[in-house]
Amino acid sequence: MKNSVQHFLVCFIALTPLIYLGTIWNHLPARVPTHFDINGTPNDYSSRSSLWLIIGFLSIVSIGIYFLIFYINKIDPKRANKGVPTGLRNIARGTTVFMALLGILMLRSSLHPEQLDNIRYIPTLIGLLFLFLGNYMFRVRPNYFVGFKLPWTLSSNYNWKKTHQIAGILWFLGGLFIAILSFWEIWLDRLFLPIVLLIVIVPIAYSFSLFLRRKDIPGYFDEENKREENS
Repeated sequence: MKNSVQHFLVCFIALTPLIYLGTIWNHLPARVPTHFDINGTPNDYSSRSSLWLIIGFLSIVSIGIYFLIFYINKIDPKRANKGVPTGLRNIARGTTVFMALLGILMLRSSLHPEQLDNIRYIPTLIGLLFLFLGNYMFRVRPNYFVGFKLPWTLSSNYNWKKTHQIAGILWFLGGLFIAILSFWEIWLDRLFLPIVLLIVIVPIAYSFSLFLRRKDIPGYFDEENKREENS
């Protein structure tokens, strides 16, 4: 019963942008901005009917991601017969909220294209998402769907754990910097991509370095996997 109520609330949140679109439909211009540069300036337009497809796609993906993570133990061999940690389910809920807010901001930019502040909040929202995910990254247990799914992390629970600890710190700090920089366009324009590359590439390189340091130890991966599973 508790899960049913939660599922209903999450689905309602995911569908909120579609509901909002219905309420503002008659006030939208015939052509609306559908693509923006990093500074929030529109650089592509489409008919307003395309918003149903775009927002509908966001809502469906949001709901799909939520249920995928919530019931990951039923379809993921690495989580079979194991519980789904609260941290992982919080990621599912947070992702749903993020995508709903993203959809609403897109619609507000279409309704009031002269108010660029609506779309400029998207980098802030992206930064807060990275921060949120970083806060839970270290709690993500090995699986085939969420996290840094690399050959080295999937073959070693120790590698997975250490990689996601580093990734959690970097994503938290990177998200914080992006959220702060979003109020200064010139710095956001210069630093957004380097920050994103940094928080993605460094954990991958760190994971590979752990693998290189342990690959020559006979039976190491089997022993450490058993040790992590029993801890």
